[in-house]
Amino acid sequence: ISFYLSNQYVDNTLYKTNMLGFAYNIVKDSFLLKTEFAHFDNYDSDIVKSKTDALVGVEYNGISDGTISLEIANKDKDIQYALRFTQSYINQTLDFTALVSGYGKEFDDGGFTRVWSDYAYNDSINLSFGFIDYFGGDSTKFEMIKNNDRVFTTVKYSF
Repeated sequence: ISFYLSNQYVDNTLYKTNMLGFAYNIVKDSFLLKTEFAHFDNYDSDIVKSKTDALVGVEYNGISDGTISLEIANKDKDIQYALRFTQSYINQTLDFTALVSGYGKEFDDGGFTRVWSDYAYNDSINLSFGFIDYFGGDSTKFEMIKNNDRVFTTVKYSF
């Protein structure tokens, strides 16, 4: 269990907020149950309103070298769902991850799918490759970027 208290600026603006929150995680057999809660009291301005954000989630670790998780968050009165699958292969040198994240009570505000792999070629060289597929919906921000899918790859050399 964790407790949080902060006094900070809201999104790098001139408005300050107090944040009071907590997180509670518990392991039951192969499951990790997650809960987070935060209340922001924006006392500097009537322009930026007070808000409460929350998250609940479950992660299943009963798969050999893999996990499946589902999280549901309420942030700024927007509902977000995230479903993630991660699996390691080849003596944990290749990690595969698939993530689907969507917004809206009925998954109708848009979102994205991201699939990628990380491969440790050796102790010095790591390779990553994957793609992101954005899908539109009722949310203007996702409707605007729905045709901006991307394929990516990186090579990292550590010395």
